[in-house]
Amino acid sequence: NPRAVYHRVERVGLETKIAPSFPWGAYLQGLGIPAVTAINVHDPAYYTAIAKLLRTTPPQVLRSYLTATVLREEADDLGKAWVDEAFTMAQLLTGVKAQPPRWRRCTNRVDDDLGELLGQSYVKARFAGDAKQRAIDLTKAVLGTMRAELDNLAWMDDPTRAAAKQKLDKMAYLVGFPDTWRRYDFEVKRTDYASNIRAAARWEQARQLAKIGKPVDRFDWGMTPPTVNAYYDPSLNEIALPAGQLQAPFFGRTFHPAVNFGSTGGGTIGHEMTHGFDDEGSQFDADGNLREWWTKPTREKFHAATQCVVSQYAKYEAVPKVFLDGKLTAGENIADNGGVKLAFQAYQAWKTQQKPPPPPVVEGYTDDQLYFMAYGQSWCSKVTPEALENSAHANPHSPPMWRVNGVIVNQPGFGAAFQCAANTPMNPAKQCRVW
Repeated sequence: NPRAVYHRVERVGLETKIAPSFPWGAYLQGLGIPAVTAINVHDPAYYTAIAKLLRTTPPQVLRSYLTATVLREEADDLGKAWVDEAFTMAQLLTGVKAQPPRWRRCTNRVDDDLGELLGQSYVKARFAGDAKQRAIDLTKAVLGTMRAELDNLAWMDDPTRAAAKQKLDKMAYLVGFPDTWRRYDFEVKRTDYASNIRAAARWEQARQLAKIGKPVDRFDWGMTPPTVNAYYDPSLNEIALPAGQLQAPFFGRTFHPAVNFGSTGGGTIGHEMTHGFDDEGSQFDADGNLREWWTKPTREKFHAATQCVVSQYAKYEAVPKVFLDGKLTAGENIADNGGVKLAFQAYQAWKTQQKPPPPPVVEGYTDDQLYFMAYGQSWCSKVTPEALENSAHANPHSPPMWRVNGVIVNQPGFGAAFQCAANTPMNPAKQCRVW
């Protein structure tokens, strides 16, 4: 709930009400932002409790705790003994059998700390030519379908619908890589790995703090180009699709268009767009402001529609006898279902405009079947039972198998494509629909 973690507090409120015993002046001075006059306090009660803890805990205990915390957080960046100890804990939590080789861990760290520098080489090697334009065209196709679909939502009234169209029209999309590359100006030493990590952290913290008081930059990416992921930022009303996500097996020049629409159009683009109108994204307006812009009747009907999704996923097991949290996963499940539905409709509209149209059958499968197969294949994963159980308790995303089977049972297009008989497990009589 975004509203539960937004509490703007003036400086005087911090120093007199929230945590009067905490040395705010010295703290903000140490961060290099002594002139800050207000901050967003995610959880006021937490700050008050921390201030009390600092007052009542012996200094040597605090030092020991902070030392242990730093070592735990930085263990992967220290010597082999620390890395091995951290991996022992990871094994207990996730069931993973072996840690990635050192070269991969180092590459991941370079991506974390110098991502847009590494990204320049990555883009040249993996995302050249017309790849970016093809991804933009796919994004526009799904966005256009989503705008048309707003007129068909029974739970949305006309005033909310007009505002939703305005929000969609203002939604930005970052594709592939930044137009302007970030410049890194901290020192990197060949002889001191841990110091490099600390230097990168200090540099990034300073970069973020330097944004205070300045206009928002909607073109500042939150992921690096090689990242295999995507995101929707409600406070900016934008989606980002890194080049790493726009690769095989999700997206490719030689793929049948239905495959690109199914895996990338539905599983990524449509999914992220739908986040702008799910249980959390709908609380932010077209300009990214946290405010109620839905009418009360629309909000109530939306909650009623989402209850079907909550109940459906609450019946699924991550591992035997461990069920999903339907409320925790509701936003992601709504985005999964909505994204696949919208991109399927986008593909149907797109192919009628192509001359010649894409092949209707490939290796015995129709293009509509390829669409859903591509979406399903995009979630092929290797996951341990321990990780699945952990995920069920804390992850807002459903496990991969339910991100597939939980979605396609709500897609009329799937039943038609595979000629599933009515009232069967993969084509049930009751299908949840929010989008």
